[in-house]
Amino acid sequence: MSCCPSGSHGFLAANHKEEGRKEKFGDVEAYVSGTAGKSVLLLLPDIWGWNTGRIRAVADHFAKQGCYCVIPKILEPFEGGTDGDGLPPDFDLGTRMGEVFPIIKSTWATDKKAPVVRGLLKELAAKGAERVGFLTFCYGSWVAFDVCADCPITPVCGVACHPSNHIGEDPPKQAATAKCPWMVLPAGDPTATPPPPGTDPAIYDKDGALFQALESNFPGRCETIRFPKQSHGWVARGDAEKSGDAIKEALELAAGYFKKNSFC
Repeated sequence: MSCCPSGSHGFLAANHKEEGRKEKFGDVEAYVSGTAGKSVLLLLPDIWGWNTGRIRAVADHFAKQGCYCVIPKILEPFEGGTDGDGLPPDFDLGTRMGEVFPIIKSTWATDKKAPVVRGLLKELAAKGAERVGFLTFCYGSWVAFDVCADCPITPVCGVACHPSNHIGEDPPKQAATAKCPWMVLPAGDPTATPPPPGTDPAIYDKDGALFQALESNFPGRCETIRFPKQSHGWVARGDAEKSGDAIKEALELAAGYFKKNSFC
């Protein structure tokens, strides 16, 4: 199964005036926004990496709410990548996903990238960080769940926007290892016949296997809210004119969930 369902949003060029800065944590370069403290909001991006779409705008948005936000650059660039990370801007998911999927399952696989993120968190711990929250997009959710299962600092909670955990061998088993509660925000309507383009699978819904696995560890503390009129990728890469209200709602839900779990 592809990380991005057919009909997902493609590349979106970043056009945000950055308010953060780049820093190096050991071997990992990252975009950082906000003031360092005991809590870190770790944003793990989609397969276009650390400087595409509105991910840095989202980091700056949460920094203004008091979060210390970090977006790591963790992917080896494919055909040069975007700002040296992940896929290039002209990569067409619809016609070329088959080319990159073997890389996602090997070089970019979570067993390769979760240790990189843990190394980053260890560097942050050495600087005083004690707690981490997650805000993830697509592919980033797959990596985050593994980081959350064996984390160098205390994982508090996470929000997964249009998650791609379904590319793993056993998504419910992975979810069952999570050491903190999660909110998941899937796209599309899997009950429709046929499902609309860019629909995330039903495993993320209340009765779905992945969500039930999360709930088994944190009863009543996990949440799932589906956006049936949106396509996979809308928060990070969707057209602001068409999906602006849904993007705003997703970020408000994330902020509310962080507050509910006493994070940020």
